Amino acid sequence: MTLAQVNYPNFNKFNQEVFDGIKKEYSKASWIELSEELRTTFNSDEVGAIKRLFYGYKPNFSLEELRSHVDSACCEYNNVRDLLNKHELVTLLSTLYRVGYIGNVIKVGYKSRYSFCYRGDDDIMLENFITIHRGLRPYLSTL
Repeated sequence: MTLAQVNYPNFNKFNQEVFDGIKKEYSKASWIELSEELRTTFNSDEVGAIKRLFYGYKPNFSLEELRSHVDSACCEYNNVRDLLNKHELVTLLSTLYRVGYIGNVIKVGYKSRYSFCYRGDDDIMLENFITIHRGLRPYLSTL
């Protein structure tokens, strides 16, 4: 809300124009906050590799889809390969879930429910779709 107030001081209310206008800046601030949290577990190069791994990728994906993407990213980016040589993918995903970088999409009939650690859902469910936190998507240029 502070970003909206600072960037749109003459607006009397928060509307879609305001939210669209601060989306990228909010996303960058979210990335900075989460990357600081990630640095408690990973070094700076590894945090950069995590960003690279998900940069430009799709917002929702299965574990199998991600494994295929990882194989490709490891061939193209040395830092991603180094990260995944040091940290197992499932362990990496668990950590990303714990800090709120990713969550789960759980289908309930025709509806979807989102599961995140900060909502009290302790563990990632690898059998369900995985989702990148909406706040990070603009910064990561997810498709």
